[in-house]
Amino acid sequence: MKSFSTTVLFILSMLLIACEENENFQQAASLKVVHAIADAPPMHVNYFNQDINYSNNSPLSFGANERYTLRANETTSIVFVYISDTTREAYTQEVALNAGGISTLFLTGDSANVSGVLLKDQVITNMVDSLFAVRFINLSQDAGPINIHLVRKDEPIASSLIFGGATTYVEFGATAEDGVYTFEFRDSMNNMIASFTLDPLRRRRETVFKNLTLALIGQLDNDSGGNSLSVTQINNF
Repeated sequence: MKSFSTTVLFILSMLLIACEENENFQQAASLKVVHAIADAPPMHVNYFNQDINYSNNSPLSFGANERYTLRANETTSIVFVYISDTTREAYTQEVALNAGGISTLFLTGDSANVSGVLLKDQVITNMVDSLFAVRFINLSQDAGPINIHLVRKDEPIASSLIFGGATTYVEFGATAEDGVYTFEFRDSMNNMIASFTLDPLRRRRETVFKNLTLALIGQLDNDSGGNSLSVTQINNF
């Protein structure tokens, strides 16, 4: 009888812990931050606007991204500082995320005028095997409206995508017959200004059955006779 009682207490304890963990999970939200400020140095991210030791904080470089879990259903101020001067706030973004939500904050603009584009990631969760989904976003403030084309297709995937504008997720096949995808980012005159090639079969683990974002970042005119435009991939879910 004692052994039976001990077993029952153990099971009840495990169930209680599981319920508590599930409740905590339901109160959490996921936020991915992307550094796309073309002329800015690496940044430190203070997710709770509290005094922290930045020397223990890994910086976020241009073109890079990181994911963080925040408490849901409450307003949080996220503070960004440049590693060159951690005493001065470069940008502050207030977020209030829903429980279980997945969002992405894109930092863009220039170092003198930082702006944030906060998107709730409406990821596609019912994809069958051998599919993946891509969202496109224009984070280059001087590239103007852009058109996005898939090589070998006449119709554009997106047209006149303005600065800060993003598409919904678009599904693509990931079979040997589908092959490699090359996406061209073109200006309003239909001149290609950047491109990105994606081989879903070669990078199957991070592509197939996944939702990802392709972001145009950098500057069309970098004040030195050239441009720094490129396309970066962000894995969302």
